[in-house]
Amino acid sequence: MLEYPAEAQCRGISLIRKNSLFAASEAGGQNLAILYSFATTCKANGVNFRQWLEDVLVRINTTPASQIDSLLPHNWKNSRPE
Repeated sequence: MLEYPAEAQCRGISLIRKNSLFAASEAGGQNLAILYSFATTCKANGVNFRQWLEDVLVRINTTPASQIDSLLPHNWKNSRPE
Protein backbone atom coordinates (compact mmCIF):
# COMPACT_ATOMS: atom_id res chain seq x y z
CA MET A 1 0.00 0.00 0.00
CA LEU A 2 1.29 3.43 -0.94
CA GLU A 3 1.70 5.79 1.99
CA TYR A 4 1.77 9.55 1.64
CA PRO A 5 3.78 11.82 3.97
CA ALA A 6 0.63 13.58 5.20
CA GLU A 7 -0.88 10.24 6.22
CA ALA A 8 2.25 9.35 8.16
CA GLN A 9 2.06 12.69 10.01
CA CYS A 10 -1.61 12.15 10.91
CA ARG A 11 -0.96 8.66 12.24
CA GLY A 12 1.45 10.06 14.84
CA ILE A 13 -1.10 12.65 15.95
CA SER A 14 -3.88 10.10 16.32
CA LEU A 15 -1.57 7.80 18.29
CA ILE A 16 -0.72 10.65 20.66
CA ARG A 17 -4.43 11.42 21.06
CA LYS A 18 -5.13 7.78 21.90
CA ASN A 19 -2.25 7.61 24.41
CA SER A 20 -3.48 10.80 26.06
CA LEU A 21 -6.62 8.98 27.17
CA PHE A 22 -4.48 7.19 29.75
CA ALA A 23 -2.86 10.31 31.23
CA ALA A 24 -5.05 9.98 34.37
CA SER A 25 -5.70 13.71 34.76
CA GLU A 26 -5.74 16.99 32.86
CA ALA A 27 -2.37 17.97 34.34
CA GLY A 28 -0.95 14.58 33.30
CA GLY A 29 -2.24 15.15 29.78
CA GLN A 30 -0.63 18.58 29.65
CA ASN A 31 2.69 17.14 30.85
CA LEU A 32 2.44 14.41 28.23
CA ALA A 33 1.81 17.03 25.53
CA ILE A 34 4.91 18.95 26.64
CA LEU A 35 7.06 15.80 26.47
CA TYR A 36 5.70 14.94 23.01
CA SER A 37 6.45 18.49 21.90
CA PHE A 38 10.05 18.24 23.09
CA ALA A 39 10.43 14.79 21.49
CA THR A 40 9.17 16.11 18.15
CA THR A 41 11.47 19.14 18.34
CA CYS A 42 14.44 16.86 19.08
CA LYS A 43 13.55 14.66 16.11
CA ALA A 44 13.22 17.68 13.80
CA ASN A 45 16.70 18.87 14.87
CA GLY A 46 18.42 15.48 14.70
CA VAL A 47 18.87 15.24 18.47
CA ASN A 48 18.52 11.98 20.39
CA PHE A 49 15.56 12.68 22.71
CA ARG A 50 16.70 10.37 25.49
CA GLN A 51 20.23 11.83 25.60
CA TRP A 52 18.82 15.35 25.52
CA LEU A 53 16.31 14.69 28.32
CA GLU A 54 18.85 12.94 30.57
CA ASP A 55 21.33 15.79 30.13
CA VAL A 56 18.81 18.61 30.53
CA LEU A 57 17.23 17.15 33.67
CA VAL A 58 20.65 17.19 35.34
CA ARG A 59 21.65 20.66 34.11
CA ILE A 60 18.40 22.61 34.44
CA ASN A 61 18.85 23.42 38.15
CA THR A 62 22.34 24.86 37.68
CA THR A 63 21.75 26.77 34.45
CA PRO A 64 21.19 30.51 34.97
CA ALA A 65 17.85 31.85 33.71
CA SER A 66 19.68 34.02 31.17
CA GLN A 67 21.15 30.87 29.55
CA ILE A 68 18.10 28.61 29.67
CA ASP A 69 17.74 28.83 25.87
CA SER A 70 20.96 26.83 25.56
CA LEU A 71 19.05 23.78 26.83
CA LEU A 72 16.42 23.86 24.08
CA PRO A 73 16.86 21.04 21.54
CA HIS A 74 17.92 23.29 18.64
CA ASN A 75 20.66 24.96 20.77
CA TRP A 76 21.67 21.99 22.92
CA LYS A 77 25.24 20.72 23.19
CA ASN A 78 25.66 17.43 25.04
CA SER A 79 27.75 17.90 28.19
CA ARG A 80 27.83 14.17 28.95
CA PRO A 81 30.29 11.74 27.38
CA GLU A 82 28.74 9.33 24.87
